[in-house]
Amino acid sequence: MAGGRLLRARRPRLARALGLLGGGLIALAIVPGSGELLLWSLRGPLWQPGGKADAIVVLGSGQLEDGQCDPETISRMTYGIKLYKEGAAPMLVTSTGSIGQAATLGDAMARFAVLMGVPETAVLAEARSRDTHENAVETARLLLPRGVRRVALVSAGIHMRRASATFRKLGLEVVPAPAWPNRHIRIGFPSFLRAAIVQGSIREWLGIVWYTARDWM
Repeated sequence: MAGGRLLRARRPRLARALGLLGGGLIALAIVPGSGELLLWSLRGPLWQPGGKADAIVVLGSGQLEDGQCDPETISRMTYGIKLYKEGAAPMLVTSTGSIGQAATLGDAMARFAVLMGVPETAVLAEARSRDTHENAVETARLLLPRGVRRVALVSAGIHMRRASATFRKLGLEVVPAPAWPNRHIRIGFPSFLRAAIVQGSIREWLGIVWYTARDWM
């Protein structure tokens, strides 16, 4: 409350703009189909059964306090492991460094893959990156010298547009493989989920603008 009053006093135009933006987001979140449309605009195509790649690359999301994978990362890993077991690629790459923890998320993801039955020899951990751009840089650094160019990229559907373009910028051929939703999007999200998707979509489109300005995608 105090922060809002201070902003209105010092930057009234910015305060009004933020107020309008916030009101617009609330209104958009109420409209049936808004979250689904925004998600569709960011997710892009689905992985096609029987598709092939040189490697499956799974991007991490977050870590728990003990350094293990958070639920979103486990969801992505589960889908990536499913693709590996279906024969989509002979290699599974985990990509993300430390997120405020001593242990890296990429290593935790690799351990999870082995625990779930992926041979240790088929798992490669990239554990230096801290954001999507670094995911792409470090993954390309590991894969391109190995002759690995075509990758099935696993992340959240809402993140897929920016992630795919960023990896392509580094010379990799990307086949999107969104972990969620990995089926056709239908109208009917509950209002609380729609609101979260609208909020995340706006943040993701701002990220796309930033990455474009930095020539990262």
